[in-house]
Amino acid sequence: MGKMILIEFRKMRHYPLIWGILLFALGESVYYAYDRSLDDFFLYNPGLEYIILLCRTARSSVILTTLTAAYVSSEDFSMRTVQNVFAVGVDRGRYFFARLSSLVLFTVALTGARYFVYIAARILFNGKAETVLSAGEFLAAFAVMTLQLAACAAVIGVVSMLFKSQAAAVMTGEIWLFLSLALRLYMGIDLSSENPTASFGPLAYEPMTVLERAAADFLVPGRIYSLDFLRCGMAALLLIFVSAAAGYGYLRRAEIQ
Repeated sequence: MGKMILIEFRKMRHYPLIWGILLFALGESVYYAYDRSLDDFFLYNPGLEYIILLCRTARSSVILTTLTAAYVSSEDFSMRTVQNVFAVGVDRGRYFFARLSSLVLFTVALTGARYFVYIAARILFNGKAETVLSAGEFLAAFAVMTLQLAACAAVIGVVSMLFKSQAAAVMTGEIWLFLSLALRLYMGIDLSSENPTASFGPLAYEPMTVLERAAADFLVPGRIYSLDFLRCGMAALLLIFVSAAAGYGYLRRAEIQ
């Protein structure tokens, strides 16, 4: 399995789209690191300075994750090279989980690289490091927030393999993004207010909603280790496992042509 994951990463190195996504994501991190629009906000909420990146870039992050998952997961199917892989005796289950694992790991690694660049740029910009948020709290918040993008990658990746179409996967991601926004508007949820008046319901655990509401609801002193925030992480893990089970079950039985 490990060798197959490494092979998937080697294949990614040859995709121009992946390099474009990487450069855009890191450039966006630098942009927000030097953006002064939240200076007053950080003055009164210093603990949010280093962890707020995914909240501010939730929509672009989901879009980039969708493009990555759609392109990487369906490449072998759209190019009709997957038959050659199975013809030489590669197990379908190992193939599926290697692709899915490499996609999730890439998403986590990209998010980690974005935060590294963002924090380094903030330190250079301010001339000092902010230590209000402890390392343990940062890592806990980073883990739960990154799981939201990993869940998006898993769902779109499986859709991409099931439909064998990059266009179908991208469309699924865009519809998902639209519904997340539309349902919030329909329910009267205002994420910009400190205390949204409407109940989130199940929408509270939708990945992009979690990312966008985290700054107000979870990334505050005493809430990072809360049960509510933990549930958001567990919901993302459940979404990953359900997607993996559905994709694996389909691929084991599907006729690949």
